[in-house]
Amino acid sequence: MWIAENLSKNSINKPTAESGNVVMSEIGNNAIIASGEHIGLDFVTPYGIVSIPPVKEKAVVLPLADKEVCVGVISEVSSVQPGEILLKSKGGAEVYLKNDGSVYINGVKVGD
Repeated sequence: MWIAENLSKNSINKPTAESGNVVMSEIGNNAIIASGEHIGLDFVTPYGIVSIPPVKEKAVVLPLADKEVCVGVISEVSSVQPGEILLKSKGGAEVYLKNDGSVYINGVKVGD
């Protein structure tokens, strides 16, 4: 019995995430090259945030039972501290929510 259970546990291939480069990025027409080509992915994001990673970003693909999804991009090193949020667009627009309660839009502090 132990042998059967051990063989069963070790013989199941669990889905794994992989990273690759975004090579095509349009609504409904996207592709990421990793160990293979992943085409027409859905994007998984927090509720209320909609984003499609631009070409040349390094994205993470995760297989599900019936399809594959892109779960985001690998963030670049930045000065964002734990607990802070920085929203950026490819065009350079930014909204930065800092731990001290301040908000910066495109580098300009708003409020106060």
